[in-house]
Amino acid sequence: MPEYVIRESPRARRVTLRMSVEQGLEVVVPRGFDQTAVPALVRDKASWVARVERRLAAESAARDADPPDRLPQTISLRALGEEWAIEYVPTESSRVTITERGPGHLRVSGAVADHVARRLGLGRWLSRKARKSLIPWLGLVSQEQGLPFAAVVVRAQRTRWGSCSRKGAVSLNKTLLFLPSHLVHYVLVHELCHTVRHDHSPVFWAELRRREPMCEELRREARAAGRYVPAWARLPVR
Repeated sequence: MPEYVIRESPRARRVTLRMSVEQGLEVVVPRGFDQTAVPALVRDKASWVARVERRLAAESAARDADPPDRLPQTISLRALGEEWAIEYVPTESSRVTITERGPGHLRVSGAVADHVARRLGLGRWLSRKARKSLIPWLGLVSQEQGLPFAAVVVRAQRTRWGSCSRKGAVSLNKTLLFLPSHLVHYVLVHELCHTVRHDHSPVFWAELRRREPMCEELRREARAAGRYVPAWARLPVR
């Protein structure tokens, strides 16, 4: 049986299993849940655990091949169909400034040899691009689906492509821009469906399936889409 940790959550309504490279297997249980039942639940999910372990191992290998301190020469924003070539211009500044010098041409100037400053600068540029594109994109999908939302924010979430609060506030991950557009569309519809049903119950999946018949296939593809995100944008700056 794989090793795991149990976390009791007052917000949890059922037992869920989560896996990440950093934390391993985490079993989230509702408050007051009989934790002696957890080993049997983990054994029942053995095939899922093995499948996710293989995916995480592949993603970890990809990260090792693409270290976060490597100078990227291009940036592919698949969601927008944009490919940006990068020109590095070192100066005496302690910061890094990102300038769009025309279609597909990005100038990175300043302390370009400082990988932390460089990643911070590129991260700020990515945040601006994400707010400019993802917010109106969500508005368009909201109108198409007839699913209004209360607010939207673009952030750098660590483990989710998006989320939706019980009050209908949608949060989107800025790294969605690295994904193919059909996966971004799926994430937007998924989160908007949470304005109707704020859980992952069969009722929610039926609602999502009605609006996106290929949701099961898209969900699997989205779960493996971390490979599209370059290391400099995926990992926290330390």
